[in-house]
Amino acid sequence: MDVPSPRIAAGHPGRALECQLVLRPAFQDFVRQVEAGGWTEGDIADALLNLAHDHLLGIISDRRT
Repeated sequence: MDVPSPRIAAGHPGRALECQLVLRPAFQDFVRQVEAGGWTEGDIADALLNLAHDHLLGIISDRRT
């Protein structure tokens, strides 16, 4: 997967939206693959939310050290 570099500077309010737009196609492909494996949209959404939460906690923990 070819991922373009950010065009918006760090700290700019539009940067998060730009990142979402970059991630969206790969995210949608990933969800379709997982659904094809038999998981429901609810299963996937719940798992992704938990993974994102755990990732964020790891980032916060790393910043404290």
